[in-house]
Amino acid sequence: MQADNRIVQKFAVLLSAEQLITLARLAQAESLYNKIMMNLSKQNKAQFEDDYRAMKGITEKQALTNMEQIIPIIKQVAKEVKSLG
Repeated sequence: MQADNRIVQKFAVLLSAEQLITLARLAQAESLYNKIMMNLSKQNKAQFEDDYRAMKGITEKQALTNMEQIIPIIKQVAKEVKSLG
C-alpha cells in the first residue's frame, strides 16, 4: 500500500489509535507503520507504539467497523490534498 506522506500526515491526527493500528496491521507492511510513526508527535508516537504492541489481534468485525469509518476520512483527506496540488 503506497500512501502519500501528505495524506498520512493529515489523516493520522483524525483517526483514533485503534483505527490507525487497524490500518497499519491490515497493510501488513512496515512502510505504512513507518509513515504513520513519522507523522505523529513524539508523545503520540510513544502512545501509538504502546497501543500497537498491546493490540496484537484484531477481530474481523473490529477491522470492518474501523475500515467503514476510516475510508471516508481518507477519501476526504486525499481529495483535499489533491485539490491543493
